[in-house]
Amino acid sequence: MTLLKIHFIMLFIETRKDSTQKFKI
Repeated sequence: MTLLKIHFIMLFIETRKDSTQKFKI
């Protein structure tokens, strides 16, 4: 359960990073 939670959090952070980079460029 905790591992799944961490996975989703990491995925969320990755997508957020990608979106912010797209907006920056």
